[in-house]
Amino acid sequence: MSSVTIVFNGRILSKKNNQTTIPKGNKRIIVPSAKYNLWEKNAIEDDLYGIPLVTWKRFRCEMIIFAPDLIDADLSNKWEGLADAMVKAKVVRVDDWWQMSAVNLIFGGLDRENPRAVVNIWEMDKALPGDVEKAIAQAKTAKKKATA
Repeated sequence: MSSVTIVFNGRILSKKNNQTTIPKGNKRIIVPSAKYNLWEKNAIEDDLYGIPLVTWKRFRCEMIIFAPDLIDADLSNKWEGLADAMVKAKVVRVDDWWQMSAVNLIFGGLDRENPRAVVNIWEMDKALPGDVEKAIAQAKTAKKKATA
């Protein structure tokens, strides 16, 4: 089984908790903050540079996060930012459930000297059971019809 390991160094920012609003016409839209955008840019340049595109049909991921302090945080919010950065850096094509079929989030504990997130990605079986494969095809067809 093939695998890839990526280490994101430093404090991992939460995309959901680092947002701002900007005016757009008569509305205000929510966008990532400048602080988050800088963190994401640095993560892509420093931690994801040179990592090849994961081309597997399906894969599963595991994130182990080592925090610099014991401030309460939400693992799923941390994961969202890491997954989006991997898509932006073209390490994975998409982070939808058709390709990224399983995600395991683990708090690895406190590490004041080396805070980080370790992301392991493993290839899953290429073939899905027939009923699941059929359901995926039907859902994709329905999505195309709905957006047409």
